[in-house]
Amino acid sequence: MALAAAGVPLELTTVPPDLEAHLGPQLSKLLVQHPIADETGRELHSIRLRRAALPRYWHSLDGTEIRLPPISVLLASRRPRALPAAITQVAAQRGTDVQLVVGLHGPDWESSAEGTIADRWAGPVVVVRAPDTDNLGEVLNELTRRSDGELVTKWDDDDWYGDEHLVDSALAYEYSGAELVGKAAEFVYLGASDRTVRRFATGAESFRWTIAGGTILTSRAWLDSLGGWPRLPRGVDRGLLAATKRAGGQAYRTHGFQYVLRRDGRPGHSHTWSVDDEHFLSTSTLTRDGLDLQFADIVTTS
Repeated sequence: MALAAAGVPLELTTVPPDLEAHLGPQLSKLLVQHPIADETGRELHSIRLRRAALPRYWHSLDGTEIRLPPISVLLASRRPRALPAAITQVAAQRGTDVQLVVGLHGPDWESSAEGTIADRWAGPVVVVRAPDTDNLGEVLNELTRRSDGELVTKWDDDDWYGDEHLVDSALAYEYSGAELVGKAAEFVYLGASDRTVRRFATGAESFRWTIAGGTILTSRAWLDSLGGWPRLPRGVDRGLLAATKRAGGQAYRTHGFQYVLRRDGRPGHSHTWSVDDEHFLSTSTLTRDGLDLQFADIVTTS
């Protein structure tokens, strides 16, 4: 179990009944599946083993029930069209207790926006209407102030997240001991050229500062110690990473699957990270035509 918890890609022909009782049905099933056909299959098998094994392994060490800390998802949005799909992705998260905290930022929101949120979200939710004069950092600080979770994570309304994105991030927070965890912008959809690329073939599961802003997860306590999110209109994520580094904290980068960054690249579609497609293409290791979410282990029902 310790090897599986560490992500070693184990395989067995059969699992004896006494061992299955110890490992549990989920991990036992994974051990006899044999999905390792290539390097990507090996990576995904490793991730799934670790996801299934870690809670049971921690439980076996001292016998206490393992429960990941509750997470507040901070979803600040200026785009009414993007919000329903973003909420649907948060609602699909498995393995963690999630509170949704939505910031309706700016003047473009109808009076019915709260109803739209309620239609797609059955759990705890807080909705904040933030004036256009507030910058993104100020909105995130207000959302954090209104949140209840021990952990908070930033969620971008136009990116794609798999349904085990949060549980993987929460597990990484627990086993790394870092003050801040996240994923690199490893899988990127380039709208202008209609391609999905993968970058950063190495470097996952290590202490690094290359973390995508839409995946940052940290504790409310750490944010408070830093004085909150940087009060900036742009570069809030880089500012938080820099503040963490100055304060002697660490950032941990977990695997890049279950998250796809969107780069539209067309006129009139602005991003806080202003780089063109060539920047991503020049650093890519694999490329797929079109939007390929399965490439990043995101399974959709539509």
